[in-house]
Amino acid sequence: MRYNNLESQLKTLAKFVFIYESHIKHMSKEADFKEISTNALNSFKKSMQKNMKYANDEEIRNEKTSNRQTLLFTKSKVQILDFCRHLRNSFCHGIISKDGCKLNIPDRNRGKETSKGFLDYDNVIVFIKHIIKDFEEKNATH
Repeated sequence: MRYNNLESQLKTLAKFVFIYESHIKHMSKEADFKEISTNALNSFKKSMQKNMKYANDEEIRNEKTSNRQTLLFTKSKVQILDFCRHLRNSFCHGIISKDGCKLNIPDRNRGKETSKGFLDYDNVIVFIKHIIKDFEEKNATH
């Protein structure tokens, strides 16, 4: 089984889901996220945020496939928390996939596309690894 070309990062993605479910999903502000991982927040702002855009269901549905690194997704809270939600959903639903250096991050909710597009694979993995490292370091003392 190929696991959508993500076999080398399954443990990393599973750890991210655990942290998302136990901590991130309960957050409402960027400042809350910063308390878990300043490094991940900085990585997000430096290398990924410029390639993301909020869109409604119709805009996502009508978006043409492109070679440009762009991820469109619906808004619920703040951008970094919304991105984490769509990333978690895409992995948990088994629809995330790696295509060369691209990480396709689709998401659906009640039959509607809520995320569509891709980001640089390495940037997303670095972001996730920052979350894991900072989370584990902060929780090692507790």
